[in-house]
Formats: sequence, C-alpha cells, structure tokens
Amino acid sequence: MKKLTCLLLLLMTTGFVFAASQDLLNSYLEDDALVNIKALLDDASQSKNQASANYNLLILHYTEMTKAMNKMEAMIDDLQPAQRFQLANIYLGIGREEDAIKHYDFLNENYANWSCPWRHKGEAYYNLQEWEEAEKALNKAIETRVEHYDAYLWLARVQLKLNKNKEALKTFETGMSYKGKDTEDPEEEFSSQEEAFLKLDILKANKMKKESNKLEKSLRERFPECDYWKK
Repeated sequence: MKKLTCLLLLLMTTGFVFAASQDLLNSYLEDDALVNIKALLDDASQSKNQASANYNLLILHYTEMTKAMNKMEAMIDDLQPAQRFQLANIYLGIGREEDAIKHYDFLNENYANWSCPWRHKGEAYYNLQEWEEAEKALNKAIETRVEHYDAYLWLARVQLKLNKNKEALKTFETGMSYKGKDTEDPEEEFSSQEEAFLKLDILKANKMKKESNKLEKSLRERFPECDYWKK
C-alpha cells in the first residue's frame, strides 16, 4: 500500500487525475463504503475522460485486492488447499514471488504429490533467476505427474539458463509428447506462441541451424511484431 500511495500522490501532483474523478477517488480512499465503490464504478462507465476513470479503477481494484489478500493471510490456517494455491498464484501474478513461494512450500510439504504447486514454484524461482531451485521444483512436478505438459516446457526454459542445451531439447520433446494428454488446457498454461519461440531458442542453443532457420522464417511471418525480434 505504501508504493500505491506514492504512485497516487505522484500522479495527482502531475495533474493526471481530473477534479471530478479526483473527488470520487478521495471519497473512496477516505471511506471504502460500498456507496463510494459504486460511485467509482459508475464514473468509469460514464466518464468522458477514460484515462482518469481507468486510473481510478486501477486504484480501486488494487486496493480491494490487497485488502482481500490481507484478510486471506489473516485466516490462512482456515483456507482449503486449493484456496491457498490460488492465493499463491495471485502473488506470483503480481510479482511477489517470495510470498508465493512461502505458500507453495506449505503445499509441497503437506500435499507432496500435488504437481501444480511444484510447477508454479518452479516458475516463481525462474522469475527470481534462481535456476537450480527452479529446476528442482519442476523436476518434482514431473515426478508427481508425468504427463504435466507445461512443467516440461518450463523445465526446458530453466535448462537453457543452466546451459543444459541437450537436456532442454530432450525435455521439450518429451513435454510435446504429452500435449493434449494432460488434465489441463495446454493453451492456458503455455501458449502455442510461447511454445514456438521456446523451441526456436532450443534449436539455436543446440546449433541446429537448418531447423532453427526454417522455424525462424515461419515465426517472422506469423508474428512480425513480436518483441522477441527486438532482442
């Protein structure tokens, strides 16, 4: 909340928040009663100044999310495993990897055969650039569910960072053999675009020029504006 308050003060002093919307926002920040929340939502749907209205929505949603997360932390011992997992995933999604890992650790210790917390912990460690820890977690995810498609792809990513290029290729190919066979929707976990660019990185790392050149040509045609080409 301290960072959020600083951001709010900065934008208000630069004139980003306009008078009418600022009054609504101030009312909400002083009193988060339902009537003030509704006023912000109504303003967002009717305002002619969408930049200001959207800013208010950003503050509203972030503030309410933070409050809800704090409440969940306060009742953490009463949460069901799936609820604790989703809380950890929210932390992961907003860049609070250490908080996410804390909850993944609890789930790993108490539900060791549940593959998903291992997989997501591997992603959290990847974001933190702690490659060895990420590798351990992702290997555990695969150990607990051998058909866990996206765990293989995340592991291949990590192995590239560790310069285990041949292993990354093997891991990627194994993961692709399970695509569509896992219980989860593969596109939701690892998009086909991410998959294609990961494959390109793996082919390049293994100096498979013929294959990588062919794939790169195809991807440049399919995704000409992708940030990948700006590397």
